[in-house]
Amino acid sequence: MATLPIILASAHSITVKELLTVRLPSSFPQSLARLLFENHWLLWGGLCIAAAALTWRGLTNANVRLRNVGAFAVLAVIAWVLVALLVQTPRERLIACHENLVEAAQQKQTDIIIRELSPDVRFGRWNFSDIQRTLAQRLASINITHNYIRLLKVHITGQTAVSNMNVWTDTRNFGGPIISYWRFHWQDQPAPGNWRMTQIQLLRINNTPMPPGSVLPSPH
Repeated sequence: MATLPIILASAHSITVKELLTVRLPSSFPQSLARLLFENHWLLWGGLCIAAAALTWRGLTNANVRLRNVGAFAVLAVIAWVLVALLVQTPRERLIACHENLVEAAQQKQTDIIIRELSPDVRFGRWNFSDIQRTLAQRLASINITHNYIRLLKVHITGQTAVSNMNVWTDTRNFGGPIISYWRFHWQDQPAPGNWRMTQIQLLRINNTPMPPGSVLPSPH
């Protein structure tokens, strides 16, 4: 069976943006966090256009009250955007983990991948030591040219989460793409820590369902 890319999370490099970012705790209500602090560019754009139109109408009609209402609305939307960009929700952090995970597999960044695993992680019959020992060998055996997420669903409950991810992988080793289906279990760590994988499940390779407890197939 063709070798699959190892799909695991990678650690972030510390940047100025991250130093300015406010981390929202996992205990914060998820629906409220998504409404207030995640990106809503279409909504923000529509509100800005409507507020700017009010301001313009107030200016052209010499309506001070309408002008002030429009100007205040513009400032309020800008403030909302700035706050949302600076606040990082648990869901945004978890999505970023998946995105970095796929990139790390393509770049063969084994050390970064290992740092994202919980010490008690399980992948079928493999524990942390088994994954650490096998990871470099598996990544070295294939040459990934493109690796991207086709579908990602995350469900967060407090400090734990379950995600389902569908990944499309092109390699120079095999004729066609490898489409893999994964389920990850996560545990959020206190700041400055991040989400860590506690369980990895390989669900399907292309159209072939994998038996429960399957590990990454050998390239041979």
